[in-house]
Amino acid sequence: MALVATLSERVCAPVPVTIPTHFRPSAATRSCDPLDPDEPADTPVLTTDRRLRRLAMLAADTGARFVREGLPHDPVAWLLAPRMLFSGRSAIDACQDREPFLRATLLHGLSLGLDADADELDALLSDDPDDGLGGDNDDYPDEADDETYEGDEASMRFDAPEMRLFSCIVEGPLGPGDRCVQAFCAMVAPDETWARRRLTTRYGTSLADAATVSEGFDCESTLAGMLLSEPMRRMLATVARNPACELGAGLDVQVEQRFAA
Repeated sequence: MALVATLSERVCAPVPVTIPTHFRPSAATRSCDPLDPDEPADTPVLTTDRRLRRLAMLAADTGARFVREGLPHDPVAWLLAPRMLFSGRSAIDACQDREPFLRATLLHGLSLGLDADADELDALLSDDPDDGLGGDNDDYPDEADDETYEGDEASMRFDAPEMRLFSCIVEGPLGPGDRCVQAFCAMVAPDETWARRRLTTRYGTSLADAATVSEGFDCESTLAGMLLSEPMRRMLATVARNPACELGAGLDVQVEQRFAA
């Protein structure tokens, strides 16, 4: 009874849970058949609702990527195998923790192969790109002060940065494999730096730095003509002339094709 009470207190206590080593699945446990009945000798795993949700999301992302890219591997085997990305641990063990979970999400989201250097992904995550225009960035204040408004009280407006349409062309190898990407992106943003930060979150630093980013939209562009429909090109031309129009609010277009190098 004392053991049950102790475990109950640990689960219910409003503090971060540290998973003891002896509660982590062993290699023998991971190799057991999940279709078999439960046995008394099965190793218990102490976890939390949040940590289980991370595993569920990672499993869904892994399976979706393997299907999307036609990878000739078993996604479950990827989850159970030790990875350099997790310092030799498997995803099923490591990704209950937040930092490894974020690395795995980035790995699959950017299609960066099946393993990667943890430090490189941590460096990419540390850039902390902001999808919005608010937050702690001093260039885009969240709250207005006396200098933020212009004119009389009836015509006061927030002094937000001027938004413009940027067209981006991304081409090059994607990840450590033999796949290449060719993409056209268009987004309404305050400046080119902001647009490149968005590209970095999608394709990584190398491709983002090498991408062609230009203000406006060239409907005669070869890649745009190949990847975009006529209605889409007309819409982007409209937004390029007036980024503040209703169509430009939150506009973010991404069209790509991937192929073997």
